[in-house]
Amino acid sequence: MRTWIVGTVLGIAMFGEAAEAQAPRAERVHVAPYAGYMVFGNLIDGPLGTSLRTADAPLYGAQIGFAITPGLSLIGNVAHSSTAIEAGVPILGGFELADSKIWLFDAGLQLGFARGGSATAPFVQVGAGAMRHGISVGPIQTNATNFALNAGLGVDVRVSPNVAMRLMAKDYYGKFDFEQAALIDIGTEATHNFALSAGLKIGF
Repeated sequence: MRTWIVGTVLGIAMFGEAAEAQAPRAERVHVAPYAGYMVFGNLIDGPLGTSLRTADAPLYGAQIGFAITPGLSLIGNVAHSSTAIEAGVPILGGFELADSKIWLFDAGLQLGFARGGSATAPFVQVGAGAMRHGISVGPIQTNATNFALNAGLGVDVRVSPNVAMRLMAKDYYGKFDFEQAALIDIGTEATHNFALSAGLKIGF
């Protein structure tokens, strides 16, 4: 994972130097497909270091944005991750209890900090939406959907007038509804779930 991140950063830096002299184009709409890795927080912290958690897993998604003013966009995002629910036990590690298919749906605002003539454009995002968990144990399938706030930061590095490479880190903060998923009222914790991703931003 670390090698992949370092390689991506170096690749973006080289593309950025080549794009420095290219003039940016005013964008009304952008799309940004991406891939990355999702690091989930514990659903339940039990005694003696035990836990119930969603296993970390690859993530795939896409964002669309509509310019409101220069630098400010209304964004919508959808992403998917195939993972598992695990019981965590100290020393022994994790034991898979169920498969979990997670969909993220959210909308919000993106504020960019592009500088004239620079190929590098940092940005921040804030928004809200839902995390939908599809859980299956053999033939038994259930679903649970919870509200989630999110905040992210990233950087676009222009490689042509309307294409940029994007690195982003985003935090989804929400509380898994265990009762909805398993029909058992067990108190879960609100967790931070971090999405680390790389992709492209294409402007129109």
